[in-house]
Formats: sequence, C-alpha cells, structure tokens
Amino acid sequence: CTVDDLIVIRSDLENITVTPVEIKTGNNATFNFTVKDEYGNIIQKDTKIVVKVDNKTYINTTTVDGTVSFTVDMQRAEAGSYTISVIFDHNSLYNQQRRDITLNVVNRRVNVTIGDITNTTVMSDLNMNISVVEDDGTAIRNGTVVFKINGKTIVDADGKAIKFSVVDGVAHLNYTLPQAMAAKGYNITAVYSNVGYDRAEATESFTLTKRDIANVTIENLTTEVKHNTTINTTILDTTGMQLKGVNKVSIKVDGKTQVNETEITDGNLNFTLDTSYLKVGNHKIDVIVGPNSWYNQLRTTIPLTIEDVKM
Repeated sequence: CTVDDLIVIRSDLENITVTPVEIKTGNNATFNFTVKDEYGNIIQKDTKIVVKVDNKTYINTTTVDGTVSFTVDMQRAEAGSYTISVIFDHNSLYNQQRRDITLNVVNRRVNVTIGDITNTTVMSDLNMNISVVEDDGTAIRNGTVVFKINGKTIVDADGKAIKFSVVDGVAHLNYTLPQAMAAKGYNITAVYSNVGYDRAEATESFTLTKRDIANVTIENLTTEVKHNTTINTTILDTTGMQLKGVNKVSIKVDGKTQVNETEITDGNLNFTLDTSYLKVGNHKIDVIVGPNSWYNQLRTTIPLTIEDVKM
C-alpha cells in the first residue's frame, strides 16, 4: 500500500484530511509522503518523525530531502481499523505537527467450489475435491473446511466437527456415509474458515442410490423325501458387502408361500422350510428380499432336489 499525500508543516496550517488506506490481512502497509510547507515548497530541513500505531510508538525516522517513507508490519494484524499517527518534531524552521491516517485491514475474500461428487451409493465413501481460492484466483494454502449434509455438520465419534485441511487450494473429502442415510437426494455444503479470511461456503446437491443385492446361491441343495429343508446363508450385495440392517424376506417353495415378509438382520438368512410333502425330483425355492430404503429388491431362485431315502 502506497500513500502519496501533501503534508504541510509550519505554524497556522490548515487541517488536512488524509484518505483512509485499506490493505488485506497478511500484508504490510507502506507509506510515502512528500512534505511541503504552507506555501507548497518542499521543506528545506530534515525533520525527525515518530510513527505510532494506535498511539503506541512504532518507529522513529527522519525526512530526507522533503520525503519520508516507512513500512508498518501488519502481517499478524486482525481485520479492523487502526490509526497510524505521523508526528513531525519541531526544529528551527517548523513547528511540531501531527497527522493521523486511518488504516483499514480487511479480511481476504474467498471463493469455494465443490467439484464432482463420486460414489453416491448408500453406505459407500463420499469423495469430492473442494477448490478454495482468493477472489483473484490465488490458491489458499491453509485453513480448514467443514461439511454439512442437509444442514447437519459432519462430526467424529466424539461429536466434534471434522475439519479437513486446505492444501494448495484444495480440501479433499473422503467420508464413509452412515447407514442412517437412505437412498434419496441431499444437499452438501462446504464451509471454509481461517483467521484473516472471510467465511465462505458453497452448496451442491447429490443423490444416493440403493445397493443391488447379489443372487442367493446354494450349491447342490438336496433333501431326502419327507424331510424338511434348512436354508442357512449370508446375503451379500453386488459389491460383496454383507447386507446391513433389517430386510424383509419372503420364501416360496414351488409357488407356495412359507415365509411372508419376515424380517432378517444383517443379511443372515436362516429358515427351515416344510418340504416333507414334496415328491422325489427337482423343485424350486423362490427368495424375495426387500426392497427398503437402502437395497433394491432381489428375486432369486434356488434349485432344490428331493431324493429317495438312502438305504
């Protein structure tokens, strides 16, 4: 920041208003003055100067050939208004004078952009990159981003907001979606915060889709005639993950319903079916799982062979 203003030094000079100066946080403020007397002539004698920041002495310097230059270190200053006082000492030619300059330190402005959202299946990892740059496009190298889904902040096991660091203008989200998040549309908001920067946020929408259930297969399922048949297996989704939560199951044997929308937990399928009335030969067991808020419906058939009693 450079200030070029007329400072008149001599007795009975009029009050001169200096335009307020504005800098961004993290910057220094540099001032350059040409010092003239009340007749508009550059002063003839070098004059000692005291510079104060909010009435605290900062530096002592001297005019040189009617000019003065100094820099005030404001890199650690928070956003706010500061008074820079320039006090010209009296000498044999000039009276003591004081000029106050308002220095406004303002937060840096930030633009947040949410990139493409991938892996939008329930109970999967939600991945996205967040671009965090200043309004001039400069990549921000620090600070943190927190995320909100439908207005609710993503937290850790202790209930504290999870903060994702910004590195070279990018924050990366890799978040395992909780089971409670069903298949539907959501809004996700990225909120950037850091000392010296304005709070900034961006919101995008995404849709979670249901998982598909893998076919239930039981190899070589056989039962002796006039006996019951037990099905005991674990149901997986098409990614190989065991089903989570409660799902309803219906089972038919040759079209006859034996299990009607009975709840199972975490994909554990364990039922004993009445097959005592079936004749020797090939039969089929139809299994229907779901649907619910997390899984698409599965309809699958398991072959069943009824054999004669072995002698």
